[in-house]
Amino acid sequence: MLLAAATAEDLVADATRINDARTWRRLAETALDEADVAGADALRWYDIGQMAAERAIALEPGNADAQFLLAAHRGHIARRRLAAPWIVRDLEQRLRRALELDPRHARALHMMGRLLRDTPGPLRLLLNGSRSQSESYLCRAVQADPGYAEARLDLAEEYESMGRVRDARAQAAAVAAMKGSKHRPAAEALLKRLPPTEPGR
Repeated sequence: MLLAAATAEDLVADATRINDARTWRRLAETALDEADVAGADALRWYDIGQMAAERAIALEPGNADAQFLLAAHRGHIARRRLAAPWIVRDLEQRLRRALELDPRHARALHMMGRLLRDTPGPLRLLLNGSRSQSESYLCRAVQADPGYAEARLDLAEEYESMGRVRDARAQAAAVAAMKGSKHRPAAEALLKRLPPTEPGR
């Protein structure tokens, strides 16, 4: 873990004492990072992050990062707990709000692309966006942040599913060339399973 689990309450106490939007956003970011390496304790950090993002929005509703962070934490929580079906609508609305505030918010673009791609069939009726828009959001995420390895890898997999081998290979190769990225092994595996590139593909 990046921080000792025992410090979670201290971080919340400090944020409560300072009580400004920036401090709550920083706590929400920290919670997202901690949850990524927390194993069985991840849900605790996502709960903290959700609370922090909610407080940040209450103090500064026009901040794109705060809107994204709330969507991110709620999405992770929904995958770990039995959530109401309309959570996908809430996530989409939060992400759309983030993108209204910052159209080039790479993480919000990436999450929107994944939401439209991964939402199961029946729940798609709750979304305004469509599965076919996933590629566009993933492309925009990569354009906004060319060094965003996870977005590039998801775009490569999207191209693979579409049979666009050349494009998939280009995105996967870019990730494989990123030294230190935890996504390199997945990108290298994707490159190995892609068929030889054909003209125009």
